[in-house]
Formats: sequence, structure tokens, C-alpha cells
Amino acid sequence: MCKVVMVVLVSSLLNIYGSWYVLDDVRDKFNNTFRTLNPNQSAQEDVVTGASGYCDFLSNGFKARIASNSINGSYTYIYAAWAHQPMNNLFGGQSNAR
Repeated sequence: MCKVVMVVLVSSLLNIYGSWYVLDDVRDKFNNTFRTLNPNQSAQEDVVTGASGYCDFLSNGFKARIASNSINGSYTYIYAAWAHQPMNNLFGGQSNAR
């Protein structure tokens, strides 16, 4: 696994539980990620998530933090994640968590 740059999440029940969520490491420089883009809505950026934030970007993936059906319910979710670099680089070094 790798240090995450961007995650795109959507519930398989999109018509019931909301929208697409795009989280990245540019809008929120530190964990928890609060700012999301919702490409299927007219709002430019969502910054209202309460106290927990949506998720943490870890050195080996991401972890959902929000306790709601948006990205962390008991349903099936479809996601895609992109990373900065592989876990081990050409010289055997490893990625750092933020």
C-alpha cells in the first residue's frame, strides 16, 4: 500500500445516501480530512462534517472516520484511491505517514 493522495468514494445506494465524495491531501494538509468535493452536487466544496472529519490518510491507505451512511455505513461502497509513491521506493525506503 501507499501514502494516499486522493480518494473517490460513492455508496452503491447513491439515490438514497447522497453523493460522490472526493477527498485529497491538498485541501486538508493534516488528518482528519474535512473538505470534500461533491461532483454530483452544485456546491463547490463541503466543509461541514462535524467533529470527526471524513477520513484519515495513512501511510498504507485510508481509514473512514465519520459515523454516517455517507462513507462509513453498513452498505457497499465503491472507491478508488491514488498514491504519492509506492510503499518501498527504488532504494528500499518507505513512505512516511503525515
